Amino acid sequence: VTKDKIEVREFFSFICPGCYLVEKELKDWKKALSNKVNFIRTPIVLSKSMTDQVKAFYIAKHFNVEEKFVDEIYLQIHQNRKPMI
Repeated sequence: VTKDKIEVREFFSFICPGCYLVEKELKDWKKALSNKVNFIRTPIVLSKSMTDQVKAFYIAKHFNVEEKFVDEIYLQIHQNRKPMI
């Protein structure tokens, strides 16, 4: 964070129904953000079985496919009812 930017940090879990439900609105909100806002996603680990999901998130982020990854994980867990553990 610099004095010129505001940091907004989202803490979320892929298995959280509320996080999933707010995702569409969050995407729209992020598109409207000023370039003075640095939006950062931070996945949380609620159990040891979720560690691989979080590692995969950071790998996706490193390769600049974070949005696609998040969309796919949410789709598989919440729409297709497939556990991703």
